[in-house]
Amino acid sequence: MTTEIYYLSGTGNSLHVAKELQQRIADTELLPLSGLKNKNGIKTKGDSIGFVFPVHFMTAPEIVFRVLEKMDMQSAEYIFLIATRYGTPCNVMYRHFEKILKRKGKDLDSFLTITMANNDPKFKGWEPCSQEKLDAIESVLQKKLDLFHSMIQSKQKYREMDQEITFGVSPIAERLGVFAISLIGDGKEAFLSDSKCKGCGTCERVCLSSKIRMVDGKPEWQKKHDCYSCYACLNFCPERAIQLKSTPMIKFYTEQNGRYHHPDITQNDIAMQKLELENGKI
Repeated sequence: MTTEIYYLSGTGNSLHVAKELQQRIADTELLPLSGLKNKNGIKTKGDSIGFVFPVHFMTAPEIVFRVLEKMDMQSAEYIFLIATRYGTPCNVMYRHFEKILKRKGKDLDSFLTITMANNDPKFKGWEPCSQEKLDAIESVLQKKLDLFHSMIQSKQKYREMDQEITFGVSPIAERLGVFAISLIGDGKEAFLSDSKCKGCGTCERVCLSSKIRMVDGKPEWQKKHDCYSCYACLNFCPERAIQLKSTPMIKFYTEQNGRYHHPDITQNDIAMQKLELENGKI
């Protein structure tokens, strides 16, 4: 049995999960979704096909659905999904994913939600997880993956509805949130670099959508490219110079807050996702 895991990860949580699952399943290849954004007629090769990505406001990043729509999944005998998130539930997202698969004559056989460290430092009072908290998250992650990988190996149905949430959202609010994302798209928050920027280019290297370009030693966010709202630029900047602009409706606190990326994932690991895939290989 061969397995392909398609992943998207801005600050490393989802990539860490994908790597841990890869270690448990023989003959497994990790394939970055960002490397497929410009491809058409994407053909899977594995018997088992998996997806690992973060939840953005109760749904998947738009790039996930965009690539999924273009995939020819005839090889797939078993399809699974792992969503990483902190905060709100994402049950509606699973149903959207299933609708796309149904049009391809496929089913979502298994899915799992995993709570990871909060990588969204824009609100007042945010602070990075303590090592104790990170250790507790990792312990739960390992136990969940031990169970989930056995389900994948035996091709069993496994559907863990997302109940382990940090704060509750009503089903109506959940649906309204997904609808709002579909209207406004990803990445409408305005980024900027402040006076601490030293022009190192880290933000450009880790920007999964290639939206950032260094111009005269400073990052510029190009309108012609979508933003994946992955916060890689925000969290990997070594000077904490990338900020979110506050608006008349809401104030952001990135200037005061710290930053987070998964401790086992480097900026190079994130940047590697941008390499375009040719015939299923980087």
